[in-house]
Amino acid sequence: MTTQGDTEARQLIKQGVTTMWRLGAKVSADKFQAVDKDTGELPTCFKKIESGKYIGLWASSYGEVMTPQGHIISSANINNAGYHTVTFRLNGRLTTTTIGRLVATAWLDNPNNLSDVKHKGLLTDDRAENLYWVANTRDGNHKPVQVSVIDVKTGDIMRDFASISAAAKACKASTTAVSGALTSHKPVNGYKFIYTQSISKAKGLIK
Repeated sequence: MTTQGDTEARQLIKQGVTTMWRLGAKVSADKFQAVDKDTGELPTCFKKIESGKYIGLWASSYGEVMTPQGHIISSANINNAGYHTVTFRLNGRLTTTTIGRLVATAWLDNPNNLSDVKHKGLLTDDRAENLYWVANTRDGNHKPVQVSVIDVKTGDIMRDFASISAAAKACKASTTAVSGALTSHKPVNGYKFIYTQSISKAKGLIK
């Protein structure tokens, strides 16, 4: 079913915009100040995916997905791994992928062309702030990511590194200090270090 908001969004897409704001039927290429009188909701910002396999799709930082035709995909499923997925038609083909991947592609920088998207917390929380890029350790074309660096103040995973020495250099610490921190879990220069494959078992360390 096409809504008035879909129609307005489609007109902006034809104009070539790459960012738009939506609140019900109201759509704008520029941020606008408005609140839905019934729900109290604020406008949601969508960014267009401009490269890669899912070029033309749109995603909001809150985990909403919009088709190249301006229609918000309202139905999502949970796959066997516990992730939200959506199915859509792109370039004439039905495609299914995780919402997290679409949000990360639209909102998160990926200068090292890492292949996988992971969640910092709940697997069904597809907000951009809960996602980060990692290398695929099963893919022989990528070196396995070994060390995650965590900001002590925020608890956020700052970045993943393929070696202890790379993590140490980025955080201006010695390799010996980082190696020790991986065992003791004590911070070094304001960061904690943990083996990436153990991240799901270490929620108590990320505070």
